[in-house]
Amino acid sequence: MKLVCDRIKNNLLSASFAELNNVIEDSLAELGQILNASQINIDLLEQQAHQYRWMRIEDKKEYPMFDDVNITDLEDRILINGEVADEYKDDVIVDLVFPLRGKNCLIGLAGFHWTAENKMVKEVFDQVEQICQTFALVLARKVKEDRALSDSIQMEKIFMQTIEAFSSIVEISDPYTSGHQSRTGELAKAIAKKMELGYDVEHSVYLASLLHDLGKFYIPAQILNKPGKLTEIEYSLIKTHPSLGHQILKKIDFPWPIAEIVLQHHEKINGSGYPYGLIGKDIMIEAKILCVADVIESISSHRPYRPALGLDSALFEIKEKQGTLYDVDVVDATLELFTKDKFQF
Repeated sequence: MKLVCDRIKNNLLSASFAELNNVIEDSLAELGQILNASQINIDLLEQQAHQYRWMRIEDKKEYPMFDDVNITDLEDRILINGEVADEYKDDVIVDLVFPLRGKNCLIGLAGFHWTAENKMVKEVFDQVEQICQTFALVLARKVKEDRALSDSIQMEKIFMQTIEAFSSIVEISDPYTSGHQSRTGELAKAIAKKMELGYDVEHSVYLASLLHDLGKFYIPAQILNKPGKLTEIEYSLIKTHPSLGHQILKKIDFPWPIAEIVLQHHEKINGSGYPYGLIGKDIMIEAKILCVADVIESISSHRPYRPALGLDSALFEIKEKQGTLYDVDVVDATLELFTKDKFQF
């Protein structure tokens, strides 16, 4: 009995956060078998997400283990057969309830129920009590880690909402490109995934895509929405938007090079792009991907100065200028994405 209980305690204490639920359930099953119990309950007070049950006979009606338990009776005591006790009683035990204590307070209950006669000796009782203390430790840790995970998820949600809010700023001054950044982002992420560049590249190129036209907010709307051909001065203003976006985004401490990707997304591998005329080896792979995704989405969609040219025209553009304007590997992945994988915006 002691060896089995020691193994159960070690398994509980060494389990990772991701493994803990399964380890608790396995531990209850093993404990129920060696104790010949009918039911074991582990409940965290006011934590519906952390209630664990083991029953010897599945689908049998559950025994109401904690319905009549007065929490104040269990601060430092136990319940044996429904009666409060300060210590172990050498008797036939039908119901046994232990308090699960955290650092400063009662955090939950552990209950055991038998339908067959159960004469529990002191040594077994002590082992069960120690396991319950271990349950208290690991469940207190789980609550803390769950809270941290919940906070992290909430912060990620706020972060993405902030990115989306920034992204929507462009649509205020340039409604014709509504949805352009999000569609470009989906395509850029799919290209990065196709190229097997890993999560960080996929995520960073997606976020940069949502923000790549942020600098256009500073470009007069009459230029952005001009139906005819731009003058040289107007086009020069348009070409400032990567630098303007970079000036905004570089002030934010992203864990990815978002500002740099935005700065480079109009660079071409032969040095003919802007704002710096970088050549292939000096351009980030994320910017090369965003450049191609941006071109595909722009040509495929309606613009004030022309109707939508369609996907075929967009694919012809990148294929014809593959290795000149656009990175060879990025174009290959993009073409396969549309022709073989049937990607759709």
